[in-house]
Amino acid sequence: MTNKLCLLWQNVMTRQWYHIGYLILKDSGMYVFKYDETEKHRGLKEALLNGYRLHPTFPEIGKEYESKFLFSAFLRRLPDRNRKDYAPIFTELGITQDSSDFDLLTITGGKLNSDSYEFVKPIQFNDNEFSLEFYLRGWRHYNDSSDALVNGDELRLEVDADNQHDPNAVKVVKNETKVIGFVPAFYSEFLREVIENQLPYTVVDCEYDENAPSLFKVKIKMSGNIDEALLKKYERDVFVTI
Repeated sequence: MTNKLCLLWQNVMTRQWYHIGYLILKDSGMYVFKYDETEKHRGLKEALLNGYRLHPTFPEIGKEYESKFLFSAFLRRLPDRNRKDYAPIFTELGITQDSSDFDLLTITGGKLNSDSYEFVKPIQFNDNEFSLEFYLRGWRHYNDSSDALVNGDELRLEVDADNQHDPNAVKVVKNETKVIGFVPAFYSEFLREVIENQLPYTVVDCEYDENAPSLFKVKIKMSGNIDEALLKKYERDVFVTI
């Protein structure tokens, strides 16, 4: 099975995310990076018009860059496995000594404070069904040390129509009333359309780890059904099925 991650770039002024390329790990163990040249909303072309500059390690659009190892530009984005203060975090996230660099990049997203890149999993499409998983954003802003998720809590998604930062913002609500955080921005437009079109979805699983850092405290897995119009738009417009 080929593994694929979407590389995102954020315009820090507008807070808008753009899908600029793919990192692929082939069955052979070869890594491939390529820019996504597809004409689409919030793609590479729009990113370039909104301040993005090609990564200096990958200066050519249209070229497939290959490496037997994870590219050094991405390897530097991984936390040091030898740091003792990271060991408990790795354990909680399911990272072991056997985990590959690609596994580590998939789980952590490769985020750095020094730039605006992030790796995310694409939404999976299978006929008219979709599935995705993400770590909840904003837990520490909406919850205190006494808050937690327990078996029996019901979660639903709700469009945050009054959000001044993101018109597509989707909040996660616990037990009908309490906002506990938000869907990551890059998935929010898709899920907003799912909600507004009243398409069925289910929160399949929610993993809560009280000891994890805020960014990794709540992992949500969900699935649902979409109509032909939405399937056609997002199969080619933002995400690609693996």
